Amino acid sequence: MAGSFPTLKSGNTVFYPLVEGHSFGTGVHRFLDDSEQRWRNRLSLRRFVLTCNDINAYDVSSIRTFFRSQAGQFDNGWDITIGGVTYSNMAFDQDNFPIVENKRNRMGLTFQVVQTKSSNPTIPTAYTYFPQILSQGVTTSLPYETGLSYRTVFEDMENGKRYSYKWRTNPLGQFTVNLPLMTGAEVAKLRDFIYACEGRLREFIFLDPGGNLVNYSDDFSHASWGNTAVTVGGSVTDPYGGTQARLCTATSSNSLLFSTVLPVGNALGMVLCASVWARALSSGQSLSIGFVDSGFSVLGNSIWPLTQNQWIRIHHTINLATNSSIRMLIGGLGTSIQLFSAQCVPMPGPGPRLLTPGADALRSKCRLGTDEISITNSGVNQFSATIPIEEYS
Repeated sequence: MAGSFPTLKSGNTVFYPLVEGHSFGTGVHRFLDDSEQRWRNRLSLRRFVLTCNDINAYDVSSIRTFFRSQAGQFDNGWDITIGGVTYSNMAFDQDNFPIVENKRNRMGLTFQVVQTKSSNPTIPTAYTYFPQILSQGVTTSLPYETGLSYRTVFEDMENGKRYSYKWRTNPLGQFTVNLPLMTGAEVAKLRDFIYACEGRLREFIFLDPGGNLVNYSDDFSHASWGNTAVTVGGSVTDPYGGTQARLCTATSSNSLLFSTVLPVGNALGMVLCASVWARALSSGQSLSIGFVDSGFSVLGNSIWPLTQNQWIRIHHTINLATNSSIRMLIGGLGTSIQLFSAQCVPMPGPGPRLLTPGADALRSKCRLGTDEISITNSGVNQFSATIPIEEYS
């Protein structure tokens, strides 16, 4: 028994698609208040789904002979080399060996192998945020799934009456990040993050790309908005025909509004986009939108000319070059400017309107939703994965 998985006549061990699994062992106990205690049961192991397509009878015989020599799942001391990396202490994860003959002397087979002893990989430095894996600061591709989760217990009586109790006043978020087209460099970043988290063990902040980092998007008079020399007036007609816009009047030339969007900071390299709808009630006005750090140093901004009596959505995108806490800034307000739907999203563009409170993007206590993460290698420099994320209290 033992030995090495055979190399096929083509020189390969397996063909595309190759599914690489990263398996962690985390114990999780969730309390009634939705806080959690987590611990490491074991170190990480590797799993693979191996596919051999259109191989001849000679190669099938080599693999069959090796499978027989290991007695199916029985032996767990052999090794396999994939992508130049040798994985030891491997075992087949099945006792059957199905072969499909697609055409004369051309066959295919798919089987699973699993590592039975960890190779003790180095644990990377912990991440503060779930990373923007894809190029240009994109967190996920479409379809992107989000959900809200309450926790309710109830009892239905014989007379039909129901008695209910809610354990959660506010729902927790559930997210499924879709990464269908990653390059080798992007998947390396994902692997690094997965191992830094050790599966479900460690927490991180998730910036929901379907949410808004501004706490109160339409209420510029709320305490979460700071201002200098700006009087926030009553509600006025917004671009959609509602009354959610507000009249903002400057009382000096250095007027501005600001809202903290990343209070923790430590977001070097993250991409954010700030936006707001604006309408000037007189000609010759302009408005600046951008970001400042904790000391109010301007990190980046765009100045937009405003057309009298016409709504325009202004925006500014930044790749953060600091670990300071971050504020969104609306500055240079002239007299009689109406504002509507301030927004900051972790994306390279402004995206659809997201009302807050309600569509909050800053999820400060999250972890991976599973200890079993699979990455599919479908071709040269072509990778895909689906990553579940759960919020807790």
